[in-house]
Amino acid sequence: MVKLTALVDSLDGWPSSQDDLETTSIQCAGQAFLEYQTLAALGDNLEDLDDRQSKDSDEDEDDDSGPEDSSPAIDLFSLTEKQLTDLNYYQVLHLPYKPHLTPDDVKKAYRKACLKYHPDKSGRGEEDAVFLKVKAAFETLSTQKQAYDSTEMPFDDSVPEEGDDMGDFFEEFGPVFDRNLHFDARLLPNGGNNGASTNGSKKSKNRRKSRGSQFQHTKPPSLGDDSTSIEKVHEFYDYWTHFTSWRDFGLQAARELETQEHLENAESRFEKRWYQKEIDRRAKKLKQQEQARITTLVERAMAVDPRLIQERKRLIEEKEMKQKQREQEVLDKKREAEEAKLEEERRIQEEKERNAQDKLQREKEKKMLRKAKQALRRVVTEALVALLEPEHALEDPVDDICAKFSRKQLLN
Repeated sequence: MVKLTALVDSLDGWPSSQDDLETTSIQCAGQAFLEYQTLAALGDNLEDLDDRQSKDSDEDEDDDSGPEDSSPAIDLFSLTEKQLTDLNYYQVLHLPYKPHLTPDDVKKAYRKACLKYHPDKSGRGEEDAVFLKVKAAFETLSTQKQAYDSTEMPFDDSVPEEGDDMGDFFEEFGPVFDRNLHFDARLLPNGGNNGASTNGSKKSKNRRKSRGSQFQHTKPPSLGDDSTSIEKVHEFYDYWTHFTSWRDFGLQAARELETQEHLENAESRFEKRWYQKEIDRRAKKLKQQEQARITTLVERAMAVDPRLIQERKRLIEEKEMKQKQREQEVLDKKREAEEAKLEEERRIQEEKERNAQDKLQREKEKKMLRKAKQALRRVVTEALVALLEPEHALEDPVDDICAKFSRKQLLN
């Protein structure tokens, strides 16, 4: 206060005392003043206002918390260490187990969980097992949700065994196809890129990207029943023959190879790259086994599907009938060819016989004509002799006369 007074005394024109100061009225306004007025009316202080604002902010986050599990929330503080370990990450964040959850949904659930389990709220310290579990759930479901859903969540991978002692086909295979639709990439929005694993290589990322642009969200065909048309049955099996799974085996591969911790604590990018290649190689092999499992399911279903069996029998019967028709057509053509050949041979033989008879008839007629000419020539010659004419006087005229008569006239 002494320094301030000395500073004021050194200023020219500054009032020497408070009595010389001019009094001015000030009109209070603004959001801060209104809040102050509200506190004064309620008898609260500024600290109570801060708590109320914090509570209102928490309620706003709750309103925008995204999808929640319909089951009651679990108080993680009340669980033992073993019970906490047995919980899956969806139960920890109180989220429904659905493939279409986005990283934003996980983030909202994590923020809501932090309001209760964060060390600043619980006072249990940074190494609290509950908060570490919540944090691990958030990190995994945000970046590796597909890998976690693929292998860490319980799923029945079994496929009905082969054999003729199977019960009802539709009761046996229907539920198997229905539960495997959970991994159908064509049923995911954006081609199944929600929460994709970040441990994949660039090649796998590009493959997922192209797969997302190729497939669209469509309703899968149903297995149907005995009354389903054969066209619908073929459509169903065609759908499953081209089935594309979004399962990611990155976490399972890292767990089997025990390399996840080494990958996170790698000292250099070369070491990290080597571990990642080993994980990718193992995950690729597991993916191939998964595709082989789906192929086995489809093949076994097609082998015992009563509708396909009936269709195969019908096709076999049609094939046999067509084969018999073709064989009969071959026999008919062969018989017709043989008959045509025999007919041609008869025609040729008849033609030969007719030609031979015609030839004999012509020779006979020539001979008779020759005899007739000779007889006529002899008669004429005798007549000419009687007339004392030379012998050759009418030879040519005789030929001319014979030429004017027909063969039948000459013979008669």
